This record gives sequence, structure tokens and C-alpha cells, in this order.
Amino acid sequence: MRKRIRAVIIKDENVLTVKRTKPEIEYWVIPGGGVKEGEENELALRREAREELGVDIEIEKFLFKIISQKDETFGHEEYFYACKIIGGELGSGQGPEFSNPRYIGTHTIEWLEIKNLKNYNLQPVDIKNFLENIFIQKDVKFWIGKKVKVKIDRQLGSKHPNFKTIYPINYGFIPGTFSEADGEEIDAYVLGVEKSIEKFSGKVVAVIKREDDEIKLVVTAGENYSEDEIKKATYFQEKYFKSKIYK
Repeated sequence: MRKRIRAVIIKDENVLTVKRTKPEIEYWVIPGGGVKEGEENELALRREAREELGVDIEIEKFLFKIISQKDETFGHEEYFYACKIIGGELGSGQGPEFSNPRYIGTHTIEWLEIKNLKNYNLQPVDIKNFLENIFIQKDVKFWIGKKVKVKIDRQLGSKHPNFKTIYPINYGFIPGTFSEADGEEIDAYVLGVEKSIEKFSGKVVAVIKREDDEIKLVVTAGENYSEDEIKKATYFQEKYFKSKIYK
């Protein structure tokens, strides 16, 4: 089965796309292309970024895989990766799509506002839905009162792998989410549990929003905590950041 790879590059709530204009249709896609036989996905993605966009990228994280439903790539596996530009000149790509006559129509690099994706024919719909969810999840109001499942990767009493921090509470992340701020899942503090746990289901009672727009959820079994109580419980880590608590 053939494979294709895509670089999801987000900056200032905009996503980098390639506008495809053909005689019968106009649509937008995430930059990328086919993986050559024997080529690793990551190497193919860096090559495609250089050819199509003219930039060097850092691959931050694998996001998801789909099976293409487009006529010309039907049945191909498509792999989407969160990436960021680290060099080169955007728009200086010299890939075959710009010179080979077998490529019909034009290719134009465009940044699209994620909040306005509903106005664009961004394909496939899977990536459009994923990006729109990122924008929704940045809104603290979306999370307050929401029931979530937390996977704990920093258990109560454990030590941070890179620093001296000892976790006085359980801390983890919400599987299936994505934070634009760091390219990882959205993190969560679990309050009200006095023992080390591996997973937790509860309700979001507050959201901590940092100055760089990264958010941290505060999750409990349903108990409400005052702002001062939340500050005290999360101070061991939030003391290093300027942030605001929303309830």
C-alpha cells in the first residue's frame, strides 16, 4: 500500500496549506506528498517540505493516520505530523509540481486562519475537523464542566525526569487532544486524590491559561476548589509561569 505524509504547520492560529486550483475545482491541502519505496516517513516529510515549500522542518509529533478517499490517491495511507519551520525560505520550493506538466493546475502556498476553515474546501475533512477542534479547545469556556479522562504520566510522589520537581499531586494529559503551544496533548492537574494513580475520570472545574496561551486543566471527581486552593495545589509547577485561572 502506498503511503503519503503531511506536515501540519501552525503559527499564530493559522495553518500552512497548498491551494490547488484546477479547471473544475479549487481546494486546499496540507503540504506533503508520497513516500518513495524504502524511504522512512520522517525523511520523506523533510524532503517534501524542502521541495514543495522551500523550508527545513522539525517534526514534533505524529498526529494520526487515515486511508485516503480521494480518487487519485484512493486507498493510500496518509500520515499527519505536527511540524515547525526551522530554516529555509517559504515559497522557494522547486518540486516537480511546479514544473512537471503532468501536474494539472496551480499550486499556491497560503496560510489559512483556523477559525475560518469552514469557508475553505480543505481536504481531507479529517484534518479540517482536527484543526477546528484545536481552535475550539483553546477556548477555556469549552472545558469548564466537561467530563474528561486523564492519563497520568506524572504520578503523585514521582520525580520529573529532567528537573528536581517532586509531584505532590497526580498530573497527566487528555488523550486525543492537541496543544498548539507545545505540540503535545493538553495537560491536567488531578485534585482530591491522595494516592498514586495511572488514570482518572472526572470533571474540569477550572482552566489555567499561561501567558503563551498554553492551557492546563484542573480535574476533580466533582468537588469544587477555590482559586486560592487551586493556586496552592499547582504552585509547585505554575510558579515558573505567568498564568490566570478561569472557573
